[in-house]
This record gives sequence, structure tokens and C-alpha cells, in this order.
Amino acid sequence: ALKLAGVPEPLRLTGGSVTLKRGAVRGDLRAESGRQLGLTAEGTFEVPRIFAPTVRFDLHFPEIDLDRLAQATGRSSESTPSVDSSRQARGELVASGHIRVDKVKKAPHEAANLKADLRVYGNRTEVKPIELELYGGMMSGSLDVDRSPVPKESGRAPAPFAFRMNLKDVDVARLAAATPRMKSKIEGKLEAQLEARGTTEGKDWERTITGSGNFAIRQGRFSGFSMGQQLSKIVTILTLGQQRFSSDTPFSYFGGDLEIAGGRVASRKIELQSP
Repeated sequence: ALKLAGVPEPLRLTGGSVTLKRGAVRGDLRAESGRQLGLTAEGTFEVPRIFAPTVRFDLHFPEIDLDRLAQATGRSSESTPSVDSSRQARGELVASGHIRVDKVKKAPHEAANLKADLRVYGNRTEVKPIELELYGGMMSGSLDVDRSPVPKESGRAPAPFAFRMNLKDVDVARLAAATPRMKSKIEGKLEAQLEARGTTEGKDWERTITGSGNFAIRQGRFSGFSMGQQLSKIVTILTLGQQRFSSDTPFSYFGGDLEIAGGRVASRKIELQSP
């Protein structure tokens, strides 16, 4: 079985080959998890020195569901991988490599072609840089997870994480279409920056996320909402009834600050540039 850091359910090896030569192990593998995670993977691995094992790997996953992964990790009381306690205490490098994922799901959204470098230490995991395709644009960022053992009496939540995210040229219409209440309500190209932290504790892990950043949507349109019509009585008088308005509001810029807390996203300073 292949044990991944922070993942409670190991991947069972279903095929592959191994070569031992001059104190080093190299091979390829095919593996799958149980129903809890629904993961399958294939790739290569290398252990340059079997008596001081640090694994190098290159893994490919057809699909990863982040909701299932987070919930499974939160339910697990043994999210720390089995490594030598001295290496864990010193935070030594245990494994490093590259992962590729064809499809990443986080209901109700999907992304494609994730690429990331992963480094697993005895007491933490680093995933950076991260790149993936999101609705015609790109997302890049990093993720750090603290896997230090947490005594139950401490009252601290397990596996706290911190992440950074940058969005560029994301198609807002496609992004909004995944949410019924927002479908066909807004268009434009989104860019955003966000830094946040939280924990994978329990089913409501999203409510633990807190963070801040900013966003901007350019060359877009609010559909079904007309600022002009809201001012139509005044404008009609000033233009002697000649001005007419569409049912939409086009804009060149719509942006502001971002704040995340308690499962909600808020913006307290918004700017809209519209004719």
C-alpha cells in the first residue's frame, strides 16, 4: 500500500514493477484507494538510498474530489503518516515529487490540468507551486499543511493549513453558471489574489477559513440589472425623454477588497466603472 501524507486511506498497489540496484529502488506503479476517496493513480518512484529512505515520485491522478478528501482527512484521527518519530520531530524531508491531476472537483465547480510540486516532511506538507486551468483562465498558488501531532487536551484543531491563490483571466460567466442563482447574471474576466488559512477539521471545514485579498472583473456586464433604469425618472427629465436604457449594466471595471470568515465572503470597498 502507498501511504500519502494527511490522507487516512492508503492507495492499494494494483500493478507495477520494482528494480533494486546499487542500494537504490526504482519502479512504476498503479494504485487505487477505497470508496471513501475514490482515487486512482499511476506513476513512477525512486528511493536513492534504501537505508536512509527519501522517496521521489511522479504521480498522475485522473480525478480528485476535494470535498471527499477534506472530509476524510477531518474524520481521521491519524492524519499524520507513519514515519520515524525522530525524523518527524526534526521535520526531515520524507518524500518529494510532482503530481498531475486531469480533473479537480470542488462542488459545484471543476478545474482541469492541475500541476503541483509536493514536499512531505515529518511534520508538515508543502504543495508549491500549484497551477491549474479554471474556466478559461489560470489559478496559481501554494498550500502548506501542519501535520504535527495535536494532543486532544490541547483543544487545537488538527491539520491547520494556509494557502495563497492568484486568479487570472477566469471567465466569470462560466464560473457563475455553476451556481443556479448566479447563472446568466454576470459576465467578464476575473482576476483575484487571496491569502487564507483554516483547518480540515470535520464536515464544516470551509467555515474555519479566514483570509483577505482583492478582486477585479474587467470588461463585463450585469445582466437583468440596469443602473440606468434606477435613475430613469431624473435622466428622462434632463434629456427631455430622449434617453433610453437597456436591461443590462455594462462595465469596464468592477472590483474591491475580499474578506472570508464564517463561511461567507464579503467586500467592504467596491468600485464600479460603468457608462
